[in-house]
Amino acid sequence: MILYIDYGNGAKFQIQLLDTPVVKKWTEVFQKNNQIFDGSIYTRHSGITNNQFKTNSRDLQHAKDTHNLRNKLKIEINEAIQNVNKYIKGEPFPYEALEDMSIQETQKIHRSFTTGAITKKCWNDRISHDILLELKKINKGPKWRIYNKFCPTTFEILDHEKFNYWTEKINVLIHSYEPYIVLPRAVELTDQNADPELMFHEWNNRNDAGQIDNSIDVVPTVEEILDSFKGKNYIDNDVFIHSGIYGKSYLETYVEEDPPLSYDVTNVEYMTGEFIIMLEKEKKINYFTNSGFSRWAQDLSINSNLVFPIPLGKIISKNFPDKPPHLFSHDWHRNKPKIRYELR
Repeated sequence: MILYIDYGNGAKFQIQLLDTPVVKKWTEVFQKNNQIFDGSIYTRHSGITNNQFKTNSRDLQHAKDTHNLRNKLKIEINEAIQNVNKYIKGEPFPYEALEDMSIQETQKIHRSFTTGAITKKCWNDRISHDILLELKKINKGPKWRIYNKFCPTTFEILDHEKFNYWTEKINVLIHSYEPYIVLPRAVELTDQNADPELMFHEWNNRNDAGQIDNSIDVVPTVEEILDSFKGKNYIDNDVFIHSGIYGKSYLETYVEEDPPLSYDVTNVEYMTGEFIIMLEKEKKINYFTNSGFSRWAQDLSINSNLVFPIPLGKIISKNFPDKPPHLFSHDWHRNKPKIRYELR
């Protein structure tokens, strides 16, 4: 099956989809959501290390500008934290945003709000590494029930709708803050020529807090994910299934030096038909086979097919540059293009 993509400005792709259990599920949900959103999908374009906002210390004005932006985000993060605390009873959110935060400081906030949003009852799961490792091998439904059973109860939610809104707001703001932090592992990937350009194709269904509404989703099983890799080579593919996760992909976990056994770290949680095109072939090969990330992934006590992104297919024809100009970069709330799809 071939996915035809027309961006309406002369740029086009033809993608040969793989014949695997996960891709079959992905195709079904893609067709359903494409009817709902009528091709109203938008793209985010960024480098894999997301380092485009790094402060250039030789440019004092740029350093001042990024400081001001980070300070604005710090204030907004703390406002969101204060609002979360309004709608719970018990242990308040344990951290606050600080001036000029390091990745270690943002990760404390990230780990706490993610745990709180998943469990609805604690900011720290306090679960042993052995149990977290076993949970990686279990399907989403029973995995969550077992995880939640082991988590302590340290707060009670008074208003679930507002709690969900403000925890997701923290998520969006932290993700907005983190690109301004220089990450040693991200710099290393760039030095290793292992940071290909990415194009994220996502449905236009997020509100101002980043919450996703109205899309149909499907959850692949662990067995289906593992079956989708038999006889397949990562570097033969250019298109991968969007992780669709509340937490983090393993790549984000690696560059941000977060614990890989965390409950919310996975290569895919659910699928809605969203996908990622990975450009720049040489960098893609290095990323999968000869990079700090690939070596780190192979050394984990987790099956690597549950770590790397799941292949969707490969480009068989394109009218598109390897490094897209700015007209292909789209904000979540602006410049949303009408992209046409045909699947046959």
